[in-house]
Amino acid sequence: MLVSVDESQESWRKQKIAFDAAYGGERVTAYLFLPKNLRPPYQTVVFFRDPGSAGRIERTPRGNGLAGLYHQEWPGGALPGISGDIRAPAQVVGTRDGHNGGQVAGPPARSNRHVVQDLARSIDYLETRADVDRAKLAFLGHSMGAADGPIFCALEPRLKVCILQVGGLYQRETLPEVDAFHFAPRVKVPTLMLNGREDFIFPLESSQLPLYRLLGTPAEHKRHVVLEAAHDLGAQRTRVVREVLDWLDRYLGPIR
Repeated sequence: MLVSVDESQESWRKQKIAFDAAYGGERVTAYLFLPKNLRPPYQTVVFFRDPGSAGRIERTPRGNGLAGLYHQEWPGGALPGISGDIRAPAQVVGTRDGHNGGQVAGPPARSNRHVVQDLARSIDYLETRADVDRAKLAFLGHSMGAADGPIFCALEPRLKVCILQVGGLYQRETLPEVDAFHFAPRVKVPTLMLNGREDFIFPLESSQLPLYRLLGTPAEHKRHVVLEAAHDLGAQRTRVVREVLDWLDRYLGPIR
């Protein structure tokens, strides 16, 4: 269901969408950003990030528009680059208490199951739209979204490209059924990892490299870019944008 439309930006139309979750009578909210000056169908990037900040999308000052939203809410600059390339970002945001950015409060196994269900339902919704190219869907996960990204990309065959930004294997004990360690070998789609060399949350040697090596994607179709940064790639925005756009152009095709 279309909840609201924001037409305030010259180049973009922001749509707030709500649809039924796959569990418990809940509702899921998503935001879809559609370019006004290009003909559909659009390539679409489904975006997941950590729950602590994803919900702030509602509170972004109206006057800032997309540029302000991207710089403040989506670190590293990947989505600003996607916006400039006329792709249609879609962010999934939960609606109940403790349910933001696709994350659900509760035991880890239950939480991750609901995250995967939210992702699948979001793609179900995108497939109902004539203005979305269902054959050209990409996943972009940031931080927690990137750490859980191998689970999503292993289980959801409709995702054709995977981009993991500042993620890695968790440095804590995790239930086997929700541990990306067991899902990474089942990821077969082209996968780009972007990380900071000094990341203190997902360290290079103990977290980033083990995840990259575990990915089941053939070597020629996966890439690990290590930048001179920590967990925030904002200072490397230009490089991040270029890497993301080149990857999408290569595997989804350039925007025409």
